[in-house]
Amino acid sequence: MVLVMNAEEQRVDLVRVVLQEGLDLRRVWAEYAALSGSVAEKDLMAYALGGLMLPRRERDLITLAVQRLLCPGITDLGNPTAPADRRGRFVLRESTQQESFSLEGLSTLC
Repeated sequence: MVLVMNAEEQRVDLVRVVLQEGLDLRRVWAEYAALSGSVAEKDLMAYALGGLMLPRRERDLITLAVQRLLCPGITDLGNPTAPADRRGRFVLRESTQQESFSLEGLSTLC
């Protein structure tokens, strides 16, 4: 089951998981960039601190990056908007939905 949340809930969820799991945001950014993320590292830091809101596509790629860091070997945990291209990079389809995907329950999937 995929939990859907609004932009601020998704940001708070990211911060919670990063702190809870002891992740380094630089590693999150590196994984996110490898997934075709387009924002600078400093912008990811500003987003995590609540000083900047990112577009849905970028937020979902960050969520996917965290999923991949916490569950190595699993490339897509049921996120229906994240198909991989031929090079294994994830391409998110645009959606009219205002809501994004959560990291809720991730530990039970790994």
